[in-house]
Amino acid sequence: MYVHGAMIIIPKLAIDEKLFVLRLNHKKMKKYTRMMLIIVSIAATTFIFSGCTKDGAAGPAGTAGANGSTGPTGSAGTNGTNGTNGKGGGAKAFNFLVGANSWTASSGGTTVTGARQWYHQCTVDSIPTGSAVMVYWNNFSSYYGLPFTNIDVEYGFEYSGNTLLTLTIQSASGKTVLSAPTSALNFEVVVVAPGMKTHNTNVNYKNYSEVKKAFNLPD
Repeated sequence: MYVHGAMIIIPKLAIDEKLFVLRLNHKKMKKYTRMMLIIVSIAATTFIFSGCTKDGAAGPAGTAGANGSTGPTGSAGTNGTNGTNGKGGGAKAFNFLVGANSWTASSGGTTVTGARQWYHQCTVDSIPTGSAVMVYWNNFSSYYGLPFTNIDVEYGFEYSGNTLLTLTIQSASGKTVLSAPTSALNFEVVVVAPGMKTHNTNVNYKNYSEVKKAFNLPD
């Protein structure tokens, strides 16, 4: 600085230095201001997001949607297996004890003198038309389905009408002379209602035990 008379003369160099310092401070302030704004913005954003992390209460349930359209019809399933035949019903049994003196001899033949057939007629309850009639000879609890042949002797039966049953003992060859039984013979007659026999095709009708079980016959 130079004093010239009453006027103070400031060198130009000093003025330029002051201006440079002012400009430098101004730039620092602007930079500082920007930094503060950035920091405040980050802090505010962090606060906002941190404040939103807590879940709010669940809202009310929405209304049910409309039912969807019906799907296509599925393919038909396979047929089930046939059931087993039912037990009992459709049959009844009769018991006949034929005494030794109850048999009647038929006429003898021309070749052999004597009876070739003996028979006995039994009256049974009315049997529906079309029923299956089966007769079993009970020989000391061993049942033989008629007709049954032992050597040349055939035990059989004939059924006519709906109440008459004829039990027969005859020569199978027609040549053997037979004598009347010397003791009583026991016969079991089973009558199966029409159609029931064909519904029980798995039963051996010559076997009395199977018939008794299939139709639940009494002892």
